[in-house]
Amino acid sequence: MAEAEDRVGKALKGLGPNDRAVVVLKHFLFFSYQEIAEVLEIPVQTVKSRLYEARERLRLILHEQVEEPC
Repeated sequence: MAEAEDRVGKALKGLGPNDRAVVVLKHFLFFSYQEIAEVLEIPVQTVKSRLYEARERLRLILHEQVEEPC
């Protein structure tokens, strides 16, 4: 479990600040799209777009971590 948390933490650090913010607010602090939009002062659709892109980047980063030799 700690290894998975470490991998996710490292992957999050690989995101830009805007992407990291929406992921943390949505998946770790459980904010709604509307709440994230209000906090970041951006439209709800922008929140959804950033989340989609950030999740894709995270997926790629995590996939690369798995393929790296130890």
